Amino acid sequence: SCACIKTSFIDRTFIDNNERWIIDYKYTAPMDNESEQSFGQRQIEAYRPQLNHYSQLYQKLGAKKVRCALYFPQTAVFIEVTGN
Repeated sequence: SCACIKTSFIDRTFIDNNERWIIDYKYTAPMDNESEQSFGQRQIEAYRPQLNHYSQLYQKLGAKKVRCALYFPQTAVFIEVTGN
């Protein structure tokens, strides 16, 4: 059995109204002919496991409520990812 250590890098985290926010920056944009909604769903599915991992880390540290989001600075799109 392996006692492995894993390192996690969180782009941005802060507390607002007693809730921990974790923001993951992504530098992708919708494909040609892809709607913003379709793009958002595709990105949520791709990054939900990563955000779930981050959320679990903070919950182990005692955070009461953790909210996660993806932010795409090139397109100014902010998408909250629920179900973490």
